[in-house]
Amino acid sequence: GKIDCDQNRELCRKHNAKGYPTLLLKKGKVLRIYTGERNKEEIISRIKLLLREPVQSLDETSFQEIKKSGIVTFVLFEVTKSPNWFRSVAIDFQGDNLFLITSQLSEKFDVPVGTRVGVFKDDIFIPLTKTLSEDSFREFVSRHRLHLLPELERVNYHDIITDTGRRVYLALQSLDNEDQRLKQLSKDISIQYGDKFTFAWVNV
Repeated sequence: GKIDCDQNRELCRKHNAKGYPTLLLKKGKVLRIYTGERNKEEIISRIKLLLREPVQSLDETSFQEIKKSGIVTFVLFEVTKSPNWFRSVAIDFQGDNLFLITSQLSEKFDVPVGTRVGVFKDDIFIPLTKTLSEDSFREFVSRHRLHLLPELERVNYHDIITDTGRRVYLALQSLDNEDQRLKQLSKDISIQYGDKFTFAWVNV
């Protein structure tokens, strides 16, 4: 549906619609603000993510396809059925990320031996090192659900600035296409200090 926020300000305020147009994706009781790129392909891709089951099974074939997709993906290893705590978090963040389970050991996917849960993004794997629980996993997803060095735009400003849970935000000026060294350095730093800082770049 379509809502005119000039005529329905209270309703738009209730759903945190601060910029126009704001796209809201709803499934069941979960309502999320769309923060992806404003093009047909990306919007359709996010809707397809939202229509899937919150938790999917993972095998080595689908793993390669997922890595190519570039979607930030959380994986729970060595289970045949999704625990309630994993599914609960997946439902809340569905539409932005993938949540997968596999009965196989973590080393089958070239990640550290003994890893129970972690995230694949930007060609790296980050394990959850805290004791497994819904609270620790929810915190982990909140910290790692974005790419390492996202572009800061109006549509994702709220996600990057207020929802990441980091203590400090650092914005980098947009980089020349011919100079990728600073961009790579920023990614390396964000891997090392991602639990304390949010790194992004702005197109100026």
